[in-house]
Amino acid sequence: AAPPFPEICLPELSHSASPPTWTPDPPTPTPTPTPTPSCSYIELVPEMDCYVDQSNPDQAFGGDLFLKVFSNSGSDDCYAYMKFNLDDLPADAALVSSTLTLNFLNIPAWGKINYSLVTSEWNEETTFNTQPTNQPNYTSVNANESSVTIDAMVPLSYWTTNPMNNHGLKFQYYYGNSPKRREILSRESMAPPVLKVWYNSQEPKPTPTPTPPSENDYLMQLYINQANFKPGDSFLLSFIGKNQLSFEREANIWIVLDAYGMYWFYPSWSSQPDYEIWTFEGYEYISESILHFTWPSDCGSAAEIRFWGGIEDPQTHKWAYDMVSFGWTS
Repeated sequence: AAPPFPEICLPELSHSASPPTWTPDPPTPTPTPTPTPSCSYIELVPEMDCYVDQSNPDQAFGGDLFLKVFSNSGSDDCYAYMKFNLDDLPADAALVSSTLTLNFLNIPAWGKINYSLVTSEWNEETTFNTQPTNQPNYTSVNANESSVTIDAMVPLSYWTTNPMNNHGLKFQYYYGNSPKRREILSRESMAPPVLKVWYNSQEPKPTPTPTPPSENDYLMQLYINQANFKPGDSFLLSFIGKNQLSFEREANIWIVLDAYGMYWFYPSWSSQPDYEIWTFEGYEYISESILHFTWPSDCGSAAEIRFWGGIEDPQTHKWAYDMVSFGWTS
């Protein structure tokens, strides 16, 4: 058998990959009515988001799970952009309140980020060399918790008053301790940015009947920082899990390295089944770096190596799971 990953490189094996037999049952939720609030309310996730990277000035990062906001004193900086579509907000809406919630992958050190209004067009193919313009005035935000909620009434009021000028927000690192970096979970992630808007309208809107999650409903997502590694590259594997329910409960967390059908289990990285037990608060998401190291030399080459990640409900033994694949060359 191959030694534990990543201390010694895995051998090249004949490809006979077959994923672990984790087949979650489909949920069977029962719709229940929602009480009518005192005013109307909507939640919006970005219709588009991306980040730009000074060290890769011609590369677009519109489909990543994280929006990098880095500062290196004008060298290798990263800026994030996001835009919200307000078409679902009635034309006669009288705004009452608005917040924007950002979720971060981790908090490496104390720090603040800034945001400002974007003043020109952009899309998810935008790069550092083609990034849009923005207003010179910034608002600073303490970014020292895994989830931060900020008052969004000023930008929302501007966008509703000037809908043709709704180009979204730009985020950049302001100041703090090293390492000066934040990674905002993007719209492609399980915990995307959320713009909440409370408003009054002349015409009452019917209250939708939501579909609540099933009693075993977890969400999870794996993230790997690139698809192919060379000696000296930084390797990062992260795991995000989310409890869809309002009460605290435990879950079994499985991370499995799949080398063409041969499995090694986190956290021991042995070939024997192993897992961790995490406790989730109601509606809580937890992110954790599972592996972070510099890729060694003399590893040969391989492709389609997989990591499987799963959240198991210990009561029902149902699953939510994800998979990422990668390879390496010498």
